[in-house]
Amino acid sequence: MGKYLAVAIICGALFFGYPLAMENTSDACAAFANRAVALIGIPGGAAGPAGSQNFITTAIVRLFGSSAAETYARQKFPNVPPALSCIGLYWQAVLDPDSTRAALGSLQRP
Repeated sequence: MGKYLAVAIICGALFFGYPLAMENTSDACAAFANRAVALIGIPGGAAGPAGSQNFITTAIVRLFGSSAAETYARQKFPNVPPALSCIGLYWQAVLDPDSTRAALGSLQRP
């Protein structure tokens, strides 16, 4: 019984801790915001060119990304706490980036 509990705790820690560690953030919605920036190719994101815009984009995402991602998560999953839905959205972005890109692309203005 103790082994199963230890495995469950380790899996839970990896599920919730991996996005925070990989995106170097303190909350799940900020991690999802960073991943979203990388996926849609905003200049300075992981998919965009590096340089001075990288600093600006990083600053904008750090200031507004978490709240924007939390709002998106609340709208998409109204009955789930934002921290949990942001973790789910992060893993969706990692495992199925095309569907996340399509969903986020529909939010962008032409």
